Amino acid sequence: MKDVTGVFAEFENQFLPYVYWKRDVSRLFQIALLIKWHIIIEDFPWIGKTTIAKAFSKLIWFDFSRIQWTSDTLPQDIIWWEVYDFSSKAFDIRKWPIFKQLVLIDEINRMHPKTQSAFLQCMEEKRISISWIEYELPDNHMIIATQNPVEYSWTFPLPEAQKDRFSCVIRIWYPSSIVQREIILDSKFENLNEWIDSLNQVLDTDELRNAQNMVSKVYIKDELVDKILKFADWSRNEELLYYWISPRWLNILIMAMKANAFLEWRDYVIPEDWREILISFLYHRVLVRDELSSKAKISEMLTQKYSEFLW
Repeated sequence: MKDVTGVFAEFENQFLPYVYWKRDVSRLFQIALLIKWHIIIEDFPWIGKTTIAKAFSKLIWFDFSRIQWTSDTLPQDIIWWEVYDFSSKAFDIRKWPIFKQLVLIDEINRMHPKTQSAFLQCMEEKRISISWIEYELPDNHMIIATQNPVEYSWTFPLPEAQKDRFSCVIRIWYPSSIVQREIILDSKFENLNEWIDSLNQVLDTDELRNAQNMVSKVYIKDELVDKILKFADWSRNEELLYYWISPRWLNILIMAMKANAFLEWRDYVIPEDWREILISFLYHRVLVRDELSSKAKISEMLTQKYSEFLW
């Protein structure tokens, strides 16, 4: 077996063109894969969110399905449908896209809350209940959801319980002028589907499982864990906040810090692993009482408190 960390370096080299050579974005995708959690891509239209998800699935060779949401999408449209079989004289359950390994949910905030709630069990327990029977989802089942932060007509904000089931929010933003120039002049960007289809698998199932086992064994000092717990306690007593850091987030944060250390070729966690992922992994999990507070203000407050508790 090839060196596992080297395999992820190879993955990053092939994935970077699809995220405009932004290593921080590529790193968040890799961390989510290593800790087996879901992600939201929140960005403007035409940034390439769907293309990124398709390239990601191709490089790791996951079964891929895409669901384009509308306000009238029903749970049966994504999970299962019962079809009557005349030969057996019984209803046959047909499994729908949610049973794929990697599911892209385009514009998740456009679906009705009734349909949004259908994801709660599968995102947390990796299984689906259909007619009192539980069906296991594929190993490493992962949901990549997208939403547009500037259009709110016919949309339904995600409930806090569902937001908490996503490990992080990824914001890609527009490419730099240099990257944009390369996109314009490089002919392969004119045929993205062909380019994606030509991608080869760089990470197989055994290598991924081995990497995930190695991440779980990365060492973190008790002192650093204590500081993270103090940070969580601060959020639960801060008057400006009315939705606080959850126990689930603490577990996800520790796993993500270990994954970041692993990708840096280390078998131990350092404070910088916390700093690099803090905003992406926390921003969607806290709410402020002042509804006029900007995203930049919230990020600044979280970063300031991180510095206080760390140092």
